[in-house]
Amino acid sequence: MLDLPTMLSFALAMALFGASPGPGIFAVVSRALSGGFASAMLLTLGLIAGDLVWLIRRHWQESDFSLGGRFPWLVEAQSMLKKGQSAELEQQLLVWFWQQLRELEQCNPFSFTAVAAYRLRWSIAEYRLRWQGEQAQEQFSRLVTSALAGFKQDETLHSVTEAG
Repeated sequence: MLDLPTMLSFALAMALFGASPGPGIFAVVSRALSGGFASAMLLTLGLIAGDLVWLIRRHWQESDFSLGGRFPWLVEAQSMLKKGQSAELEQQLLVWFWQQLRELEQCNPFSFTAVAAYRLRWSIAEYRLRWQGEQAQEQFSRLVTSALAGFKQDETLHSVTEAG
């Protein structure tokens, strides 16, 4: 049996999502209330994957499975793969992903989304460091030096940290 706060939150969620028809929304809201965020996220990812599988099966004979409208970069990626430019494609996708994460950070300052996007960008940077370690380390050193160039160290703080 649902207690009053849970019932009210369920009613509010259903009212908010009432404009979005379909059983998927009802299932996600129900799952979120009964199983929590992680359970609802898994159901949401399953619904998205199911939609994509259905779309690919429906357009199996088309070269981009009719996904070019939803993912405009897909047509270019397909031509790059046909030309054997997989490394360039990976580089291009990482740059795109980096930019999307940067936008997420800027649109949601001081939020969990911003922290997660920041962490994912560091993962991309770490991944790229493995490609060309020495060149990446030199670039990182240049970035740190330029970032600290205008920084004047506070002598009081420095003496406190040195005294340890």
